[in-house]
Amino acid sequence: MRLPYALLAAATVTIGLAGCTNTSSTPTNAPAPTTTNVPANGTQTQTEGAVNQPTPKATEPVQSDKPTVQKKTVELVFSDDNLMTEYKETHTISYEKKDDLPLLALKAWQNGPKSKKLVSLLPASVEIQSVKKDGHTAIVSLSSNVKQAANLGSTGEQFLMEQIATIMSQFGFKNAKIVLDGKETDTILGHMDASTPIDPLTLSNVPQIK
Repeated sequence: MRLPYALLAAATVTIGLAGCTNTSSTPTNAPAPTTTNVPANGTQTQTEGAVNQPTPKATEPVQSDKPTVQKKTVELVFSDDNLMTEYKETHTISYEKKDDLPLLALKAWQNGPKSKKLVSLLPASVEIQSVKKDGHTAIVSLSSNVKQAANLGSTGEQFLMEQIATIMSQFGFKNAKIVLDGKETDTILGHMDASTPIDPLTLSNVPQIK
């Protein structure tokens, strides 16, 4: 029995469409392939999952604000234990600021000599308060308790004042004036005039202790 022509044509078209269907298409949930960028020089650079590492900084040297400690040699003057003769003795003073040197030298002098043949005339209970500059004169302020602490006669008071002036002469001062608690005084221990500056000893004439 012959099929009608129209029915035969429709069957032919259906068979043709079925033959064109792609049965091996990639599923929609398949992962995308990883890609790499290849520069012109041939080196491969991964573009997915790369981690940017920070560039390490160069270590900078640590700078200290603390001043450098320096040293200076100073001749300190002391008396023998009989208050007969004055001697010089070489000491090394450590300092950070040059302006502090005169005060530091006087405090080293107050601490006493290295030689057991010499003595310090300024008791430890007396405070050396300050050293100020007035022209070419060093104004050295002592605490007023020096009157009670220093048991010295006229020679001892003279030696004490001369030694202070001689030490100050090594720091550019022409002479020295001693004041008590920052105020001028006529005398320190009641024997010598302290109202005017006292001249230093000629350091080259002061014998070195042996």
